[in-house]
Amino acid sequence: MFVEEMPHLPGGGGNAAIVEAIQKNIQYPKLAATDQKEGRVFVTFVVTKAGTIEGSEIKKGLAPAYDEAVLAAVKQLPTFVPGKQDGQPRAVSFTVPIMFQKQP
Repeated sequence: MFVEEMPHLPGGGGNAAIVEAIQKNIQYPKLAATDQKEGRVFVTFVVTKAGTIEGSEIKKGLAPAYDEAVLAAVKQLPTFVPGKQDGQPRAVSFTVPIMFQKQP
């Protein structure tokens, strides 16, 4: 869903800032080297009229430990500046990709 003014994190930065904030908050799963995976997890969530996050869920996962790490990171996002349509706050749904790379 798009609105005239999309929700954004305080300080702006668009979708790139949202992905960066989630990546920064991720606690990588502690897995054996043979169990580590690379790939993307697609997470969806709603930024409410008040700027809070609701309804976060995995749309395309990588493995349960990775999916849980992404959901936990989304919960740590700060309050957004809400989206607006015709000057009124609106709830907006986001789907963002979060990349995992094997840890050395």
